[in-house]
Amino acid sequence: MAPNLLSIDAMREERTAAESGSEAPIAERPDDLQRTRLVRWLDRGLRRGEVGRLEREYPLSMGGSRGHRCIFREGAPVAHAMLHVCEIVARGVVVRVGLIGNVYTDPDHRGRGLASACIEACVRDAREQGAGLVLLWSDARDFYR
Repeated sequence: MAPNLLSIDAMREERTAAESGSEAPIAERPDDLQRTRLVRWLDRGLRRGEVGRLEREYPLSMGGSRGHRCIFREGAPVAHAMLHVCEIVARGVVVRVGLIGNVYTDPDHRGRGLASACIEACVRDAREQGAGLVLLWSDARDFYR
């Protein structure tokens, strides 16, 4: 089965339509206090409340705030995406690749383009870090539409 691919331009159009003229959400890097709250929230949403599971699975990525892009409403996280940039060797050529994952939106805030804003922020960061390729991954099949 071929993966569902959605271009950044298509995501931008969907977000604009969903927001119907409202100001675009801004995805930010969390500070240390927000990051602690964010990781607990992600454990609840992505790992059925197993506290600390994401930090055990992704110790390098979850350990700092650099790769996280999130949107907070009234001090609480409502949307998130995470970027990890690495180098791979393909046929003797070193390629910088941005990997985007741990995308999650609170169920009460879905359908507003918030995750798309987080993903777009990750793509911009990946480009700034010299990534020539950016991949979006999920453990769930047919999750990203």
